[in-house]
Amino acid sequence: MTGLRLLPLLLLAWPIAEIATFIWVGGRIGLLQTILLVVAAGLIGTALVRAEGLRVLAGIQRDMAEGKVPAEKVLHAALIAVAGLLLLLPGFLSDVPGLLLLLPPVRSAVIRLVAANATVVSTASFGRRRYRRDGVVDLDPSEYDADLRPHEDAGGSREGTGTREPPRLGGG
Repeated sequence: MTGLRLLPLLLLAWPIAEIATFIWVGGRIGLLQTILLVVAAGLIGTALVRAEGLRVLAGIQRDMAEGKVPAEKVLHAALIAVAGLLLLLPGFLSDVPGLLLLLPPVRSAVIRLVAANATVVSTASFGRRRYRRDGVVDLDPSEYDADLRPHEDAGGSREGTGTREPPRLGGG
C-alpha cells in the first residue's frame, strides 16, 4: 500500500488515537488536570514557536543582508510553522511531533531527509533553460549553448553529452 492510500486511514485514526489518549490520561490524572495540561501545552508551545520563529527570522534577515540565499533557514521557518500547527491542535499525540520540530537538530534531520528525496527545478537559477521532470533540457534554437555540445578530449572519449541534472535540494 502506498503512502497516499494510507492517508485517509491516518486522517481517521489520528483523532481516534487522540481521544483514546485523552481518556487514558484523564483516567490517570483526572479531567481537570488533563484539560489544564492540554491548555498549558498549547501556551508553552505557542511561546516556544514564537521564540524559535523569531530566532530563525533573524537568521534569514542576516543572510539576506549578507547577500546569501537563506534557503535552509526558510525551510526551518516552514517546519516551525508546522510545529505551531501541531501544537495548536488539541491533543497529546500532535504535541509530541510539534515539540520535536522546535528542536533545531530534529528540523535539520527532517530537511536532510526531504532534501535526499527531492529535486528542485527552477528556471530562474539556470537562466532561460527549462528542465522537465525527466531531466531533459528544452532549448529554443536561440538558447543553444556551446557547452552542451559533445566534444572529444585528447584520449578520444566524448564528454559533455548534452544532458544535465536539475539541481537537487541540499546540493546532493
